[in-house]
Amino acid sequence: MNFKYLTIDFTFFVMIALCIIFGYWQIFAISYIVVLMHETAHLIIASFLGVPTQKLKLHPFGVSLVFTHTYIKSPLKEIAISLAGPIFNLVFSIAIIIFMPNIDSTIIDQTASSLNFSIRDTLVIVNLGLAAINLIPILPLDGGRALKAYLTEKWGIIRAYNFTMTLSKILISLAIAATIIYIIFYAEYNFSVLIILSFLMGNILQEGNYGKLIIMRDIIYAKGKLTGGAQKSRHIAALNTYPARKLLKSFSYNCYYIIDVLDERGRVVDTLSEEEIIDAILQKGSRVKVGKVRG
Repeated sequence: MNFKYLTIDFTFFVMIALCIIFGYWQIFAISYIVVLMHETAHLIIASFLGVPTQKLKLHPFGVSLVFTHTYIKSPLKEIAISLAGPIFNLVFSIAIIIFMPNIDSTIIDQTASSLNFSIRDTLVIVNLGLAAINLIPILPLDGGRALKAYLTEKWGIIRAYNFTMTLSKILISLAIAATIIYIIFYAEYNFSVLIILSFLMGNILQEGNYGKLIIMRDIIYAKGKLTGGAQKSRHIAALNTYPARKLLKSFSYNCYYIIDVLDERGRVVDTLSEEEIIDAILQKGSRVKVGKVRG
């Protein structure tokens, strides 16, 4: 179901029906409201920092904010936007504990034998849980995006992306393995955890399939880096025998790169721009050496 600023996945309605049938509708409603507030915090900070957004997407396991562009040009802005949601949840939890001490008598989901929490306790648990989960450095969670943005500032987007993706796959695989082992040895089946972990793994694999292509496209077509007249730059020194394609791992959308070409004695024999490197790879093939970019 698509609206101008909102897209609702069909399975969202399936989840609502299941929660009503099995008596979990109240905790589902409270959890989803908290998630909406979490995403609203992202939206507010993005708007404040001038980062354009497109719409909100409602999924059975949460809500996601869709940005207009495939990347945020400033890694520092991306870190601020990513951490806005978890920080809101932590602050909101503290506010509930301090300012809502007298609503413990209202019990929710009494039809569900395993859930006998008050509204106050549920709000605190959901907020703290959402903050903790989102701070895990796994893509596409907030912690993973913040880590990727931080490493982009240090390493460049491709190296940062590869590291964060590898870490995400390792952590999710360990979590799935631990859950399966727990089920085998303790015979307590918590399929909701497996579903959520599988959902995260699916997102990671999808990012892995398309992420590198998107990154390379954005780098190759970032000809407008200097349209504002100036851009932060970085120098890279490379031997003339070094494969040009390997320099791409150091390129990123938030910097303009200048390559100093060195001979065997370490003397600068040429200076290239990142555009010249990219054009040479596209025209001469992936095996071209730095020293042959203009040759």
